[in-house]
Amino acid sequence: MGQIGFTMEACSSGGFNFSRSRWTEGDLWLAKQALAKSKNKIAGWSANEALIEAIEGQFTKMKELKFDAAVSDTPEFELCVFQDFNFKYKFDPKRSSSIMRFELAQKIASCKNEMGDQVALALFECIEEYKVHYLSKGLSRENYNFLNVWIYL
Repeated sequence: MGQIGFTMEACSSGGFNFSRSRWTEGDLWLAKQALAKSKNKIAGWSANEALIEAIEGQFTKMKELKFDAAVSDTPEFELCVFQDFNFKYKFDPKRSSSIMRFELAQKIASCKNEMGDQVALALFECIEEYKVHYLSKGLSRENYNFLNVWIYL
């Protein structure tokens, strides 16, 4: 849980570009540690801890919703993720979204680094934006369509 921020850059066939930089769950972890180590235990300590846990829970829910959207109604393309996460995944519109979700989750889980909620949210947002770009540009299934993503922790 040492990561505090990340940067994500992406490009693709058809001229798509994407860039995000965010703080991560590390900030929430630090807040929880500060509360736990505080010498001045305040009456609202457990309320503050509950609030932090609720925020973490909402990020997890958002991640799950974005994950579902990322694997639903996808065009055919290859996702290639590099740098601190390394894997490839081929999206195929003929396959069910539940199968693609399971396979992509396995690819992510097999990486040496654990993908936190904020990184996953950004990755799924990137996929969603690429899908919109793909459809708006009328990219052809006959061409090799790819989405290259670099994630720097």
